[in-house]
Amino acid sequence: MKMIGSVNDYTKNLALTQKWQKRVKEQKSTKDPRIEEMEKQMKEIRRGQRLSGIMTKAKSGSKLTPDELSYLRTHSPDDYDRVVRAQREREDYKKQLSRCKSKEDVDKLKQQKLSSFVTEANTISRSSTISDAKKQELLDEIAMRMAGILKEDAEFKKTAGYQMLPETSKESDKARRKSPRGGTGNSIEQDIPQQPKDIQAKLAELYEGARDRIQEKIDAASPPRTYDVQGQLVANTIAQNDNDSKVSIDV
Repeated sequence: MKMIGSVNDYTKNLALTQKWQKRVKEQKSTKDPRIEEMEKQMKEIRRGQRLSGIMTKAKSGSKLTPDELSYLRTHSPDDYDRVVRAQREREDYKKQLSRCKSKEDVDKLKQQKLSSFVTEANTISRSSTISDAKKQELLDEIAMRMAGILKEDAEFKKTAGYQMLPETSKESDKARRKSPRGGTGNSIEQDIPQQPKDIQAKLAELYEGARDRIQEKIDAASPPRTYDVQGQLVANTIAQNDNDSKVSIDV
């Protein structure tokens, strides 16, 4: 009987010990709700910061990495679609640049592209069926697309292929006729005169006007800024975001 009692006592003590260990483990695994909420907020802040950084890069005309595109597709599908459209348009523009036969053709292509952006922005801003918020979204996308085109144009003009192009289409035709194999005749590039200053001035005027009109449309479509009750939207942040959204045009 004494042995049986000892076994029963041992079994009871073991059960109590296991129950106590389980309770302690559960208490350790249970987080304070306030801590969980703070961790959740921090996670959202980090996600927002990364999304903002990626979109700032895209709006500057820079190409996104596969990792950035993947993150954007997961956390902001609408922005992902806009960025992909802008990058595809930039790739098409790059192919068009490669087919240009003269520097004059390159400038004309850029002029036509900028003019199309201005026309598109005017159509959007004058529409009576598009909400102000949607106008802002569409105009921001135009600014991002234009930034990509301008950056692609600037990169192309740094290449040896661009430097070897004749200045005008007439000179390109003349060079092809002189070339024994009917090529581009780049061997006579030292005889090519500089582009007339009046053409450069007109192009500069167009580019400057395009930039101003696009920015005016974006500013006009922007809804009034509001502050939340906790004052989380500060003036410095607004100024920084506004500066990031502006697009500069290099002539």
